[in-house]
Amino acid sequence: MKQRSILITLTIATLGFLLFSCTKENISLAELQLGKWEVEKFKKTKGSSFLKAENSYTLAFTSDSSIVVILDENRCEGTYHIRSDENIDFSTLFCTYTCCDTEYALDFVRLIPFMTKYSKRGNQLILEGQGQIVLKRIE
Repeated sequence: MKQRSILITLTIATLGFLLFSCTKENISLAELQLGKWEVEKFKKTKGSSFLKAENSYTLAFTSDSSIVVILDENRCEGTYHIRSDENIDFSTLFCTYTCCDTEYALDFVRLIPFMTKYSKRGNQLILEGQGQIVLKRIE
């Protein structure tokens, strides 16, 4: 009987650890603003599947509430506002237009203004809203 109780306790503890390790972490404003983030993948809506990044697309948050996005050929800028620990608003992004960004890059940059939440999982930054963007820290 005692062994069964120990086994149940260990099973519950293991499951709790697994659930806790997969949950979102809070990310501080300083962490958000330090370095650059590179797109790993995104999906446009909740039901769609993720599209992995075809090239290197970066996103940087600055301390003056600006955001800079680097695409294949163009650069986009806008602003962001942190509403609470996990809520964020983005302005419309204004982009240069020289030529030739991929459709993937254009879909990604169009999605940013529709992101309303942010969280961290390990070295990943997850933006969520009308879809989801997964970024990893590169600097």
